[in-house]
Amino acid sequence: MSKKNFMSGLDSLLGEEKLKNNKEIRLESNKTIKQANNKTISCVSNKVGKEKATFNLSKQLLQDLEDTWIKIRKDRRDKKVSKTEIVEFAIQQLLTEFKIIKPESKLYSFIASNKRTIR
Repeated sequence: MSKKNFMSGLDSLLGEEKLKNNKEIRLESNKTIKQANNKTISCVSNKVGKEKATFNLSKQLLQDLEDTWIKIRKDRRDKKVSKTEIVEFAIQQLLTEFKIIKPESKLYSFIASNKRTIR
């Protein structure tokens, strides 16, 4: 079975919704699929519009994120708040500022500087 045929079959079995650039948006549910060669593939549902990404962050920044996350959860007694929500909000704020005031934005100033270290 060719990779193209396999992926096409996988798409139809999983009920994926895709963007024009073929990036995954959502899986309807957790499913296990058995290939013709008896190998099993497990697929886990993801929230609509979410895509997993990996970035390298400094140890200090990760510690600050952890401390902030714990403080918010403790102060609000809200165990549902996630680090992802905090990071998404921070990035969105930075990008919105950049779109509005470009050269005067914190992001532009940081990238334009020769130092390029957060701490």
